[in-house]
Amino acid sequence: MLTYKGMKKVIIFALLVTTILLPPLQTHAISRKTQGKIILASILTGIAILTKLLEEQDRKDAEELHKQLGKPDRVIEFHHGFDKIRIECWKNRRFTFKNGVLQRSSHQVYNSKNGLSKSETNIFQPKFIGD
Repeated sequence: MLTYKGMKKVIIFALLVTTILLPPLQTHAISRKTQGKIILASILTGIAILTKLLEEQDRKDAEELHKQLGKPDRVIEFHHGFDKIRIECWKNRRFTFKNGVLQRSSHQVYNSKNGLSKSETNIFQPKFIGD
């Protein structure tokens, strides 16, 4: 499961530091406020590690897809709010990537550059690559 090379060491180190720094609740050597800060830092560390693992898995999924299907015939990139959307089209398949993460097959139908229309929010600005 841990695909990132040094991730196992990072997890062990984070757990070790958390265990050493968190005293039993009966001791009052560290104030409750400081204990809360340490716990919050531990939670954020765990979230960062999980995010890195998921990001690595998504990257590998995208690489595997490109190995199987080769170079796409057409690529459309645009921004929708803060998200960067990329639609890769092969002869009979379309895949949507949102911020570099494979979302699902896209069923958007278009015939030419002019076949794409702007959305209601006027954010949809396609950039065609490889035509």
